[in-house]
Amino acid sequence: MISSDLGQVFDSLERDIHRRANYVADFNETFRNYLISGESFRLFARGSTRPKGFLFSKMFAITVMPDYQVRMYAARLEKKGGKSQMMRLVRLVESARDAERVSWTWLLLFGDRLSEDLTRYIEHFGNKEVGIGCIDLSTGTLIHSPNQLGKSLRSQMKLNEFVRNLTKKHRFSAI
Repeated sequence: MISSDLGQVFDSLERDIHRRANYVADFNETFRNYLISGESFRLFARGSTRPKGFLFSKMFAITVMPDYQVRMYAARLEKKGGKSQMMRLVRLVESARDAERVSWTWLLLFGDRLSEDLTRYIEHFGNKEVGIGCIDLSTGTLIHSPNQLGKSLRSQMKLNEFVRNLTKKHRFSAI
C-alpha cells in the first residue's frame, strides 16, 4: 500500500518528528543512514525533553522540566528474518542508549506483512526505557509496545495520523 517509495516515507517522518514530537521531546538533530555496529538506520533523531522557547517558557522548562536525553531510530525490516532483525536492532539501540546515558529511546520499524510472531513480540515488549513501534506498510497499521514510550508513539507523537496521511498520499498519487 505505502511501500512504493520508501524515501518519501522517511522524508515525511523526518518532517513529522520535528513538528509533532515536540509534545514528548525536542528532536533537534536528524541524520540519514546512521550506522551502529554495521547496521544502518534509515533515520536517526536525537534531542532532549527540555524544550527551547522564549524567556518565560525557557525559565519554566529549566526549573520544572527534566532534561532527559532522547533518541529515535527508524529502520526498514527485511521480509525474511523480521523478528530476528528486530531483536538485533533492539539490542543495538539498548547498548547505544546505555553507552550514551540516554533516558528514553524509540525504535520505529517499517515492514511489509508483519508476522504474528513479530507482532506478539512487540505487543509484549517489557523494557520500559525503549518504546517500539512498527508500521505495516502493506496494511497501514501501527503496532506499538505496551510501555509508556510505545504508547506515546500513538498518543503524543501521533504516528497513527502520520500513517493515515501516508496512505492518503499514496492513494492520490496512484490516480
